[in-house]
Amino acid sequence: GQRRAVIRFTRSVKSLPGRVGGWISGLPRRLGGMFRSLLGAVISVGLIFIRGDWATRLSFGIMGFGCLRRGRIGRGLIYLFTQIAFWYFFFTFGVGWLALMPTLGKVAQGEVWNEEKGIFEYARGDNSMLVLLYGIVTLIVILLYVCIYFSSIRVCYDAECRARRAERIPTLGDEIAALRDRDFHKTLLFLPT
Repeated sequence: GQRRAVIRFTRSVKSLPGRVGGWISGLPRRLGGMFRSLLGAVISVGLIFIRGDWATRLSFGIMGFGCLRRGRIGRGLIYLFTQIAFWYFFFTFGVGWLALMPTLGKVAQGEVWNEEKGIFEYARGDNSMLVLLYGIVTLIVILLYVCIYFSSIRVCYDAECRARRAERIPTLGDEIAALRDRDFHKTLLFLPT
């Protein structure tokens, strides 16, 4: 039993350089695929701006405006609230931590002479761990906001296309009901495993 475990362990250690090399050699292909998909998303959003009407174009600046205009009040208000909350977070919290990230803080820890006590006291500097943590959290929030922003534009354009075809535009209640029935797989994929 132990001998087999040792043999498996040594084999996996010996094969490690080849697996790492294979991962590194496949990296350009994976990065190229990510770049192509990102470029495709940007192009599709650009086409939405060109093809959309004035309400859809206004949704580029005011998230959810196209949804509000076409009767999707729930979704429109969620998108609008998300935009307001993001910009509040960004200007009150995120900007400060992002500004400190390149140097991981501006105030260094050091000794300061205290005339009254006649000794050196330690002055606390910026906590580089907190700067890094909050900076990364801010970057993740920005990435999530960009994804929600693109979703907002696509949903507004979808509502515009449905209105042009004289189709019924689903409400937020219809979409929630679909997540419990027709799109239940999306509900299950959302849950962490």
